[in-house]
Amino acid sequence: MIFALALLLAPSEIGPIEEMENVFRGHRSVSALVVVKSGSYVSRGSFSVLAPHYARLVSPERVMITDGKRALEIMPQNRTFREISPESSLLTIAGMPGISMVLPKRRKVVVKGEPTIVTEAGKDAFSIAVENPYDVQSGGQTYLILNARTYHPMVYRVEDPKQGRFDMIFSDIRFDRKLTPKDFKVAAPAGYREL
Repeated sequence: MIFALALLLAPSEIGPIEEMENVFRGHRSVSALVVVKSGSYVSRGSFSVLAPHYARLVSPERVMITDGKRALEIMPQNRTFREISPESSLLTIAGMPGISMVLPKRRKVVVKGEPTIVTEAGKDAFSIAVENPYDVQSGGQTYLILNARTYHPMVYRVEDPKQGRFDMIFSDIRFDRKLTPKDFKVAAPAGYREL
């Protein structure tokens, strides 16, 4: 298996990042589960994106939803919500490599090194040093880890010598589910207080 991956890394017309973009390009929607890990902190959530500008991110701490015209940040733990700009809610997804391909405005993946072959969660993968898409200044390095078979993002990882490791782990990536604009209703639940 490693030999087959080595052949994939041989000089060619297209690299793993371009393969990932080709997999995502042309789809109207994408959704996935995501786990965020940083030190002892673990948060599980999900997101859905529908072209051209609908997005919903869900975690225990907050829900961000936009229809491209309005956006809300909803905090279930204290039953509050606030209006935010649609751009700020889309920025989180616009920086997600591959997943952002369904959006008209996305950040380009800037590669900072050659892909290396790794094993991630028991699967063959490419680890690629990339520029941090969120403009976060850190002393560490950012990596995008792609499944070598599907080219789906598996992990977005920041290794920082001072702050430790931050992982955003993607799973159950699905394309073109039957999402409609009605699935992205920008409204706070009844009984929530506006900040």
